[in-house]
Amino acid sequence: MKILFSFIAVTALLFATHLNSFAQIKGTIIYGKIISFEESFPIEGVAVAVKGTSNSTGTQADGTFSLTVSSADKTLVISGNEYQTTEVTIAPDKTDYEIVLQRKSNSQASVKISSLPSTKFQITAIADGR
Repeated sequence: MKILFSFIAVTALLFATHLNSFAQIKGTIIYGKIISFEESFPIEGVAVAVKGTSNSTGTQADGTFSLTVSSADKTLVISGNEYQTTEVTIAPDKTDYEIVLQRKSNSQASVKISSLPSTKFQITAIADGR
């Protein structure tokens, strides 16, 4: 009977440890929406990443995203081509975020202007008498 009790106790302990490990791997899913400050519309294609990791996603057409984070994750980095990169602290008890991005100023944007050489054409009309 003592052996059976020991077996059950060890099995229960291993099972509980396995569940705890699985819970840490699974993490928490956070949801959010990225909005433009100037136009107040959702932004598609913005990168949302956990700082210092390769864990990332992009926003959908309606500006929404979802990302699984662990309890060790502390900061989200949000970046887009035309927008300033923003960092947001991940709160342990918060799962919904609305993040507003500002456009980069004109001094930060690069503009390349090129011109093609102009070619002059001369059109000559020929009358053949018909």
